[in-house]
Amino acid sequence: DNGPLLALTAQLWQASGDDAFRRVASATADWLLREMRSPEGAFYAALDADSAGAEGSFYLWTPDEIAALLDSYEYTAAEHLYGLRQAANFAGQWHLSNRLSLDELMEHAGYTRSKLKTLLDSAQQKLLAVRNQRTPPATDKKILTAWNALTVRGLAIAGGALDRHELITAAAAAIDFIRSHMVVGEQLKANYAAGKTGYNAYLDDYALLLDATIELLQHRWDIEHLNFAIWLADQLMEHFADNEDGGFFFTAHNHEQLLYRPKSFSDDSMPSGNGVAALVLNRLGHLLAEPRYLQAAEATLLAGWASMQEFPHGHATLITALDEYLAQPEIIIVSGIDAGEWCHAIRQVYAPGRLCFAITEAAGLPTALAAKTVGERTVAFICKGTNCSAPVEALEELATALTRG
Repeated sequence: DNGPLLALTAQLWQASGDDAFRRVASATADWLLREMRSPEGAFYAALDADSAGAEGSFYLWTPDEIAALLDSYEYTAAEHLYGLRQAANFAGQWHLSNRLSLDELMEHAGYTRSKLKTLLDSAQQKLLAVRNQRTPPATDKKILTAWNALTVRGLAIAGGALDRHELITAAAAAIDFIRSHMVVGEQLKANYAAGKTGYNAYLDDYALLLDATIELLQHRWDIEHLNFAIWLADQLMEHFADNEDGGFFFTAHNHEQLLYRPKSFSDDSMPSGNGVAALVLNRLGHLLAEPRYLQAAEATLLAGWASMQEFPHGHATLITALDEYLAQPEIIIVSGIDAGEWCHAIRQVYAPGRLCFAITEAAGLPTALAAKTVGERTVAFICKGTNCSAPVEALEELATALTRG
């Protein structure tokens, strides 16, 4: 849940400049690193709902408890924000959630915006300090591949948008944990707990992890991570593809035989595995000039076409992949000594259909990328579909070309 929400709020901050989104994204990232990260660098599955014998008790308050902890100014702000004059919202107690916007809160509490932010920050710190003395809910310490992939993607996006390099480092550490602990004999595993891996991975595990790895590569180039992305894509193609009707089955070809082998295109509690696969195979196919990936992406979209037409708002991920397939992603490949700075500058503008890869090492690159590196001198290539520009040799020239485009 928090991985995709982190990505979304970080993107909203980048797109809107609204500081509320920056604060939420930053706090969510802090919580993930503080509460959900294993010592080895991967992320646990969930927190339990109950503690101390009651559901939600860790998070619940009464107005009297809050009033005893805060000064009168802090309590006035909290009282209006959290609806402490309104009816209790959980079993006779208050689960604190924002009932007013900041503008509405200014009107009700009678404080300025800056004063409110100061009061609420102080109030929240006091409440958090007391809450942390309560019996916490237990942590479900399973490590799930698909959920870690969603978290890695969120951390990578937030690390770039918030300019927090430690989030990108954490994302890379989680990928490396999966590579070293959850790939057994050329087989990705779906879960890990107490030092042991569990079931063989499903479509969602491969597709979401491929998406997360490509996102991470945009913020920190690593040839081993690129090779891992290629391996994931090849595994998808070899073990999950429906070579007759297009798209990907949820289970691998070597999975135990089922009465019904699902192949779903719709979103539910998770993004559609087929939708994510179509999106990332299209991106990776253009990055590496690999027609097999492009053809698989197209076949997946064709296979899901009727479903998209019949129930479009249930297929948002697949439609996003279709949109990018029709427009084609804008892929910028930068190499040279200042490659990282160039991509960082480019990413200051929210452009979801644009990818920028700062290639900082030339050894071992696939042919399509090796042809776009020219040594220490920093140059960029702007690629749209199968067409790439002549080398761009100045950041200002690159910015002008992108603005014009």
